[in-house]
Amino acid sequence: MKKNLNKIVKLIFLMAMLFFITAGTLFIFSSCKSDYQIAVKQGELSAQETENNDSTAGDTEASENENSAPEGTGEETAADETDKNTGDTETGSIPETTGEQEQQTIVVVASLGGYSPKVTYAKAGQPTVLIMQSQDAYGCERAFLIPQLEIAEILPENGNTAFDLGVQEEGTGIVGVCSMGMYYFEIFFN
Repeated sequence: MKKNLNKIVKLIFLMAMLFFITAGTLFIFSSCKSDYQIAVKQGELSAQETENNDSTAGDTEASENENSAPEGTGEETAADETDKNTGDTETGSIPETTGEQEQQTIVVVASLGGYSPKVTYAKAGQPTVLIMQSQDAYGCERAFLIPQLEIAEILPENGNTAFDLGVQEEGTGIVGVCSMGMYYFEIFFN
């Protein structure tokens, strides 16, 4: 009888410990934001700041700042010619215009460890194509999403995949993210 009682007490104790550990873990995870959630929040703020800056700037100032990053970022949007095709610049490549449609192409590299560049600036009001360049992509970066545009695709381990982003309005920010929310990149349309 005592053995059975001891077993029951131990079982109740273990179940209580399991409950508290599970509850604590759920609390911690529910209070943490993923990189994707943070990027979306920052993208909304950056888009609002860009919109506010554009509405107060004159036409002359706007044309002078057309190829520069928003103030305070310390980043430039100009890419070296050698980096233009690979997208390996710190802030992304300048979108190329091709043909009569003035289509711009943005190249983002997906490799083991995430996406590069993290931030790209593009021209608003132009048809835009995103090229995801997979280079030895073996992790979750292959499961690629752009939730705002309802794009979901499994990227190849090596190769290029094109996505039509359409024509985006000025101040729009698009976030590309892996399926786990670990890796992301942003495209801002100015």
